[in-house]
Amino acid sequence: MKLNSPAPPLKAACATYASPCLIVALLTAAFVMPAYAHTSEQGFVLLLPTTIYTTAGVAAVTLTALILAVLPAQTVETLFRARPIGKLDWPTLETITSLTALLCLIALVLTGLFGPRDPLRNLMPLSVWTLWWMGFVVLQMIFGNLWRFANPWTGLYCLFTAAGAKPLLTLPSRIGAVPGILAFLAFSAFLLADIAPEDPYRLATIVLSYWIYTFVCMLLFGSEDWLSRGECFTMLLRYFAGL
Repeated sequence: MKLNSPAPPLKAACATYASPCLIVALLTAAFVMPAYAHTSEQGFVLLLPTTIYTTAGVAAVTLTALILAVLPAQTVETLFRARPIGKLDWPTLETITSLTALLCLIALVLTGLFGPRDPLRNLMPLSVWTLWWMGFVVLQMIFGNLWRFANPWTGLYCLFTAAGAKPLLTLPSRIGAVPGILAFLAFSAFLLADIAPEDPYRLATIVLSYWIYTFVCMLLFGSEDWLSRGECFTMLLRYFAGL
């Protein structure tokens, strides 16, 4: 004759929670939706040799800290002091190079709008995310403010002002750089959260819309005010150039 023994703890727990777990599993399966992988331009970073990348980054930070700690303040200021290069007519040169950059941008936008939708076969994503957002920013930090020559708005604005156009409004000083900060937050959201920021058509639409928005604001508030407080990339690249 066998005595009735209590069920093992594990079996008892399974018996207690089996029904709720089954219900949750069925509800979860009922609301399954497709998930889209998102790599886009961030995949470029994954191709870098991470050991060299990490070592070089740590070494750069350490060397910078040592330089600031050991060298006298006057020597550091001398090392990073801005120096004029040559005696070129910078405003005229800036206008010419800006108009050239604008023509290149127009060609890229047309390529994005009417070219192949495959990012690997269209120059729009390569030019924006690799050549400009990664390559140009590095050159800006090494050589200084190259953006003053590559800015695609200033050349056309100079032609408008030469024809007699004047700002219609004054950008209130109390709002500071809030327009530029909001624009950069919107750009970051597009870069990090959009499902396909490398899609040529979507990217060309965003670039064209932002160019029109910025140029209209420059006509309304003036070039100097808007570029220094409302145009996020000019603001950001100036800080990079200051390095």
